[in-house]
Amino acid sequence: MENASVFIKNVVLHILDTSVGAPVLSNQEIDVDQEGYGFIESLLQKMLADDNLKEAEFLEGPNRVRQLCEAFQSGQDFIGVSQELAGMLYELISHQPDIPPADLVCCRVLIDDLPFLGLLKLNYRTNFIHHVEYQGETNVNLLVKQRTVLPGENQKPDEGILINLEDFRIKLVEKAYEIDGAKEWYLSKHF
Repeated sequence: MENASVFIKNVVLHILDTSVGAPVLSNQEIDVDQEGYGFIESLLQKMLADDNLKEAEFLEGPNRVRQLCEAFQSGQDFIGVSQELAGMLYELISHQPDIPPADLVCCRVLIDDLPFLGLLKLNYRTNFIHHVEYQGETNVNLLVKQRTVLPGENQKPDEGILINLEDFRIKLVEKAYEIDGAKEWYLSKHF
């Protein structure tokens, strides 16, 4: 779906840092005028153009993610649905040490005029940043490791899910991680 038309209607960011001990869920959407809005739109465009983008669908039977999408489509509030999805994903990754912690972007987006619920898992990377320390009357500039760096502006998301809110078909990019001793596609199999 290269060069798809993308229009973000709602977006919220939740923090799924497993070292904190609980998800940090936002109670408010990111404002359209905020600096990160264009970054999120760019991530969606890159995901849609990714060669690893797969088509999927929900399996028959009860599925909480599908139920939440249906509830959202029927008028349940965006923040509440996104918080429950983030909590479910946090619960899954918190018990699997190989799955990296991340920030989760939840968005309602029109892609070529079709409504989608998007979940972009922005896995943390470790990188160095500068840190200024004051020792008495002296400044000491240091390099320190920052463990919660998000993907750069030119990178594509490692993992993401786009659920069509009309037919509930899914587009996803995912990575396999070790779960209970075997490499698995945890998003499509467990989430």
